[in-house]
This record gives sequence, structure tokens and C-alpha cells, in this order.
Amino acid sequence: MFRYLPMLLLILCSAVGAQELRQALSLNGVWEAARVDSLGAGPGDAEWTDQVVPGTLPGGTGQAAWLRTRFHAPELPPGSRALLYFGGVKYNSEVRLNGIEVGGEFNGYDPFTLDVTDALVGGGENELLLGCRDWTGIFSREVDLSPYATNWTVMRGMADDAVLGPIGGLYASFGPWDDVELRIVPETRVEHVAITTSVREGSIGVDYELIGADVETRPLTLETRVLDGDEAVLDLPGATIAGGEGDPLVATVTADWPDARYWSHEDPYLYQLETTLRADGEVVDRVRTRFGFRELWIEGPDFYLNGSRIQLLASSSWPVDQRYASREDVREFWEALKAGNVVAFRTHTQPWRRQFYEVADEVGILVIPEGAIWNDDTSYRVNDPEFWENYATHLERMTRQYRNNPSVVMYSLCNEFHGAELNLENEYATGMLAEMGHRMKDWDPTRPITYESDGDPLGAADVIGIHYPHEYPDYTQYPNTAWWID
Repeated sequence: MFRYLPMLLLILCSAVGAQELRQALSLNGVWEAARVDSLGAGPGDAEWTDQVVPGTLPGGTGQAAWLRTRFHAPELPPGSRALLYFGGVKYNSEVRLNGIEVGGEFNGYDPFTLDVTDALVGGGENELLLGCRDWTGIFSREVDLSPYATNWTVMRGMADDAVLGPIGGLYASFGPWDDVELRIVPETRVEHVAITTSVREGSIGVDYELIGADVETRPLTLETRVLDGDEAVLDLPGATIAGGEGDPLVATVTADWPDARYWSHEDPYLYQLETTLRADGEVVDRVRTRFGFRELWIEGPDFYLNGSRIQLLASSSWPVDQRYASREDVREFWEALKAGNVVAFRTHTQPWRRQFYEVADEVGILVIPEGAIWNDDTSYRVNDPEFWENYATHLERMTRQYRNNPSVVMYSLCNEFHGAELNLENEYATGMLAEMGHRMKDWDPTRPITYESDGDPLGAADVIGIHYPHEYPDYTQYPNTAWWID
């Protein structure tokens, strides 16, 4: 029997008449999973067992699985599209809706969205199948790892020069580790919002990407305002957009805002940016984006948050397990760290679930998401351009996901990428690692970057990660040589 997910419709935006402009249906819950030798043509007559989503399955030596669920979808309003959003699925996934192949994602740590309008049964029951593979699904060649199934450390090393994408620290587990949602959105819509706040300039800027199905015949206009609760506190200038179909249309609006209330770890104050999109005066989309007004910058060796010098007293840990499945659990996690005088936190070896950053915005802690590259320099195909393009895709998706989270103040691109330092003399790999940093600054120029433990590749880093400097028991002159605490 299938497990039926509860139909939880979250109305994200205002309505025109009785028609909701945007809806989101959470598909998290109890699914079913069936292990298979390969994804092949489908699950066939495989045995199904309950599987919580978000959640992962153990693997590592060539495992694959299909996951499935059923859900009731609302009727699609005229002029709407149906999108499936996945916060992250490890690895090399395939998605089928009602027996129709609708796409997938090669990388395992990247959020992705699939347009499933033509496959969705609006106003009826739908069957969603998600196929995924363990880390061997992104190998460039077959590697027999079965003799090392109980020794992960050896297993990682045996995949020499085989891995084509980021695998993170918890490489052996696989499956949908973050949220799954069905989103009903207007065909002509706001596709992406990037908010920049500047304490030094007393200003706010918003970069938009828009999708307009009929923009040539119906020029689009943007109306943007900032809400404090339900009260409008700032109106930004409007914008008119005209152009052809194809790539997303872009627009930028800016305004002075000298009296904004700052977001910080001591006062995590949040606003909403409300964007209304009109076509010939008709409201076709409205979306609210939560943000905080804050700015972190570097002067010499010091960090400044909103104009005040700050010490980033930080902690980090391996990704936490399902004990932190709810937002309340995540809130307790962050509040316990704050009680220990932790100011900043690095998500070790990979990005974490989206709700960690959302709750960090509310609790007030500075977060450094880390790219899913950890200590596998011999396993990654560092001389293969395909690896670097997959890595770049991962980093770009990370910046788009967290662009408006005020808690996210810096990015770490990797952790101990050079591992045993076998690639330190590889000029191509070092150059490409620096190139990843330059691209990050293009995608998000508002945040500094670091390479945890990997120094400063060709001068690309803003913050140099010094890994294990003069630590006990090798050095015992603490705190005299622990100068970085000063």
C-alpha cells in the first residue's frame, strides 16, 4: 500500500480574486523505498519498505534505490505551471511523475527544480518515483568496492581518479536529504530574487530574474516594497521590463534606506520584501522574500558586522542526523551553541538542510556553508574539466539557495581538498580551485570566501583557513602560540 502524504497547502502570496498566485505542497513524510541493483527501467517487483523523507539510505559499494509516494495535487489555475522542487538528492537521480520521465540531477548536494506541468494530474492523485544511486553513480568508470564495504576509509581511497562531482563528507549515504515540494507558480513570474543591503551606504538593492511568457505583447512592471510585519516601511522605485523570450529577463531596483534596523547575532531582526509583478496593469505574480539588513566586511585582519569589529568565535561539526528533523529541534541546536558563546558556525564538509539556515536567521547565529568537497583529492578527477564544471554548478546553486539568508555571512568552498597533499603540485588543479573562488565572487559579491585548510589558491581567498595550527598534543605552548584566538 502507498502512504498518502497529507495535503498541506501553504499559500505563499496574495490572491487575485479567488485564485491563489502561488501555492506550495510539502511532499515530506513517509514514502516507500525499494533497493535495486540498478535503476534500469524502474523498480519492477522489488520489495518496498517505509522510508522517511527527507532521509537517506546506507550504501557505498554500488547501491541504488527507487523511492515513491502518492499525493493529491490541486487543480492548476489557468496560466500556471507545476514545479517539483528537490532540496538535494544524492546522487545522479531520476524523477518520474505518473510514469513520465521529467528529469533528474547528477550532483548530490544541489537544489533543483523540474517543470512537471504536462505530467501532473491536477485535482487528482499522482504517483512520484525518485530513483537515486550512491556515490558510485557519479563515477567515471566501474570500481569494485564490495571487498571494502566495512572500511569506509579504505573504500574512499580505492576510487582513484573516478569521482566526477562533489560527494561531501557523508558520501556513502544516498537519497533525498532535504525537502521535496510541489510548487504551483504563475507562468509569468519572478524566478529569482537577490537582495543586497549596505550598512556603509545606507541602501538596499534587489536583482531580479523574471520569466515572461508573453513579455513582447504585455510589458512587465515591478513594484517593490519592504514590510515590517504588515506595515510598509519602504517603497523602492518601480521598473518596466520589455524583451524577448528565452533567457530569464533581469531587472535591478535600488533605494536609500538610512534608518533600517540592522540584523545581527544579538538582534536577529527580519523584514519581508514584497514584489508585485504586473502585465499591462494586471497582477500576475506576487512573492515575499524574508531578509535581514546587515553587512559583513573585512578591514585588514578584522571582521566588521554593521560597522562594529567582531570576533567570529566559531564552532563546527559533522552534519547532524535525524535527531534534528524538525524546526524546533534545529532551534534547540542553535540556541545551545549560542549559550556556549558561539557566534559563528561552519557546516562541516557539505551544505546542511535548508531549515538550518532559516532558523539561524531567526535565532541569530552567523553561518558559513561549506561546499561538499572533503579530503578526497586522489578520488576526484581533478584533471578532468567535467569534474570542475560539476563542482562549479554545485557552488553556484549554493549561492542562489542562501543568497537572502542574513545568517549566511561567508562561504567555505571545500574542506581539506588536498588531503594527503598529493595534488599540491598540480598547477591545473590549483588554478581551477582559484577559478572556483573567482566564480563564487561573481555569483555572490556580498560575501567573503575561504578554503577551509586549503590556504589561498593563487590569491583567491578572502579568509585563509589555517588548519590545526600548533595544536595539542604536537605543540604544548598553548596559549602562547595560539595567536589566532587573540
